[in-house]
Amino acid sequence: MNIANTSDTTPETVQRDDSAAKPGPRWPTWARTLAPPLLMLPTVSVSMILYLIPGFGALAQRSDSLQLLAYAPLAAVALAAYVLVSWALVHWVDRRRFRDLGFRLDLRALLALLLGCVIALVVAVATAGFISIFGLGRPIDTSNADTQGSVSVLVVGIVVILLQAFVLQGIGEEVMFRGYLMQSLRRRPMLGIFITAIAFTVPHLMSSGGQQNWLDRIVYLALPLGFALSAGFLAVALRSVWAAIGIHGGFHLANFIVGTLGLLTADGPAVYLTFGVLHAVAAAAIALLIPGGRWAHVREFGPYGRE
Repeated sequence: MNIANTSDTTPETVQRDDSAAKPGPRWPTWARTLAPPLLMLPTVSVSMILYLIPGFGALAQRSDSLQLLAYAPLAAVALAAYVLVSWALVHWVDRRRFRDLGFRLDLRALLALLLGCVIALVVAVATAGFISIFGLGRPIDTSNADTQGSVSVLVVGIVVILLQAFVLQGIGEEVMFRGYLMQSLRRRPMLGIFITAIAFTVPHLMSSGGQQNWLDRIVYLALPLGFALSAGFLAVALRSVWAAIGIHGGFHLANFIVGTLGLLTADGPAVYLTFGVLHAVAAAAIALLIPGGRWAHVREFGPYGRE
């Protein structure tokens, strides 16, 4: 059963969508590909301007509910910066419309977001089960964990992880990569998904995810590469960047859930590889459900064109 509409290439669609008549991008392919990974760190760093506000740094370091007074605006500024930069790229470089980023919010977007989160949760639970059954990974030291935390502390933790998963990282990064870059490479859409995934993965070489050496850092790249692929194919299948946001934000949220429930108590290369491989398997399964007509439509109008 196909999860994407097969009627994307009807004559009526071609007649109603005028985006194909616009001139091509101002930059060559290599420059458009390099732009998002090069702009990623400077864009999110814009939020650091808030630390110029007296007392903001101390507020951000608190562990109680007041921490949200700092973390929420920090995440919001980062998101605004991502959306603004993505708009500038799609408008001034690609000469296309903001809606070509697939950022529209409607019922389709909500369903795509939820499905992405479900897929991420299934992968996280499967990873936890695999690691537990085969005794893989490095045990995580939980001796310093606060096991006596109150309900309010737990609530604050949940809100913070939601802000981190979606507002600080998931939405903005996906609009820039699966939104801007993937539509910019639409002429060869399947290759574009892989190129976008690689462009997204490389900056994660400097991520802090429990890596202990450079080998760990290299193997860790399997993780963002895997969920970047599942995010890309799901976004094309459901014609919404919110599907990719669901995969990305859902990944962080699912990690919090399986960790809090004690289902995953290890990290290390085995964990990174398992996450990456399972997300790649999910990507392959999604790709098989996308009809050929959908790819033709993407080449003509981008991954988020609607009939």
